[in-house]
Formats: sequence, structure tokens, C-alpha cells
Amino acid sequence: MSDGSDQLSEAERLALEISRHSELYYNFAEPEISDTEFDALVEKLRKLDPNHPQLKAVGADPPPGSVKVEHEFPMLSLDKATTPEQISHFVNSTT
Repeated sequence: MSDGSDQLSEAERLALEISRHSELYYNFAEPEISDTEFDALVEKLRKLDPNHPQLKAVGADPPPGSVKVEHEFPMLSLDKATTPEQISHFVNSTT
């Protein structure tokens, strides 16, 4: 059985790995792992430390010189919908 310090170390290791993969995906368009593998890392961190700040991060920090843009339509998310019922609910609640 792991003690708390082992869990903290594992949580921090996962957070760094998630951050790295976010940077590769969002800022360089060069992912090294699949979306499914990325989601598994996030879920593992969520189980170890449900309140970790990395779980609240969206994407990666934008590269220097980036500017904000306004979208004509909201950029909505399926929020990890994985079943036909969840997808149907998303579609029905957003259209």
C-alpha cells in the first residue's frame, strides 16, 4: 500500500505528463499519444487527487504573440460523452 507521499509524487508526475501532452497537442499539433490515452491519464490523476489544479486547466498556455478571437457560435464540448444516450442528450440540449 502506498503512503500519501507516494500518491502525491504520482499525482505530480501525472500532472506534468498531462501538461506536456497538452502543450504538444494544442500548441504544436504534434500529439504523441491518442485522445483515449490522454483521457486515461486525466482519469488516473482524478482518482489520485480529485482537486489537483491540472484537472481544471483547459488546453495549454497559448504561445507568445497569440491573440484572442471571438467565435460566431459557442464552442461547446461533448464533455467526454461516450454512450449514444449521452451524445443524444448533448445534441438535444444544445440544438
